[in-house]
Amino acid sequence: IAADIAFSLQTLEIKQQNKDIEEILAESEEKYRQVIENASDIIFTTDRNGNFNYVNKAGLINTGYSEKDLFNLNYLELILTDYRDAVKKFYETQYKTGQHSTYLEYPFLTKSGEIKWFGQNSTLLIENNQFKGFHCISRDITERKKIESALKESEKKYRELVENANSIIMRRDIKGNITFFNEFAQNFFGFSEKEILGK
Repeated sequence: IAADIAFSLQTLEIKQQNKDIEEILAESEEKYRQVIENASDIIFTTDRNGNFNYVNKAGLINTGYSEKDLFNLNYLELILTDYRDAVKKFYETQYKTGQHSTYLEYPFLTKSGEIKWFGQNSTLLIENNQFKGFHCISRDITERKKIESALKESEKKYRELVENANSIIMRRDIKGNITFFNEFAQNFFGFSEKEILGK
């Protein structure tokens, strides 16, 4: 009888411990789910073919699509046509080489037709040593891309202005060595770039 009572108490204790563990796990999962759902970054997963199977609220807000819309779409359908092949090849390479994590920037078309740029970290989803898809975290980098584009355009205009100027334009470093001179300067002095740069 004593052994039966001890065994019963031990069983009850194990059940209580299991219940406590289950409650802790459930609480932990709920906290994790809340973090994912309320994140400002877009978090989503796809199957191995690029079909969506999870998207958080930020993904829905940033793309303008509903969850139902996205679950009926392939990821590549939302990327601008000119970039699709490159993005597809990039992720095929990640899968084939087994590279766990990658980063890629690409333009994305929202439901309203707006083009946004995303910077995306992607990891391989592996279950039982089998590739199941991708887990992705994306951030809207549209403003940064606009600034980069404006800077490139400004640099291009500056270079054209300098190259086409009817004046000698030269640049030197702190030691006085020539690091740049325009075409007018080349023609005026009769030196080629090779002859004068670094002098």
